[in-house]
Amino acid sequence: MLWINTKTFIAKPTSSKSDAGNSGIYVDSEKVLETFSTSDLESIYNANSPTPVKKFQDRATALARTWKAVCAAIASTNPVEATPSRSPTKVAVEAKKAASSAGRPRGTTQFAGKTIVALVEENPRRAGTKGHASFAILLGNAKGVPYEQYIAKGGRNNDLRWDLAKKWVALK
Repeated sequence: MLWINTKTFIAKPTSSKSDAGNSGIYVDSEKVLETFSTSDLESIYNANSPTPVKKFQDRATALARTWKAVCAAIASTNPVEATPSRSPTKVAVEAKKAASSAGRPRGTTQFAGKTIVALVEENPRRAGTKGHASFAILLGNAKGVPYEQYIAKGGRNNDLRWDLAKKWVALK
């Protein structure tokens, strides 16, 4: 059914064992995958799946997911080509960066250009803390304070996020 190259771990369709050649293993069922070590299963999975893994939960999961990935790669008209594998952590970090900065220039935040309005009359933060000082910037201004001015006066992003979560402030 398929042949797995033991050097690159890429699966390719084959019609018989004789087509497999010397540098690969003919695989006709999930049982054959049991002969591979767990780290080899990870390598086979990563070579044949668009989403790499760093580690499987257990061996049974490794066998099942690797078999599924190999079958999917063979079934697709354009199997996954050999590419240098990236660690799952690196892929996740790149995706998070792309999602977090979607539509915004680098160095700007989601609050840029917005006005912050205090919804409470008294400062709810503990006196003498940086959070108290940040909130004090907002008090006494009924129209609100532009985000840029808030930052320029010493307000902090993490304090603003906390105040938003507590519903002590609102953005306009």
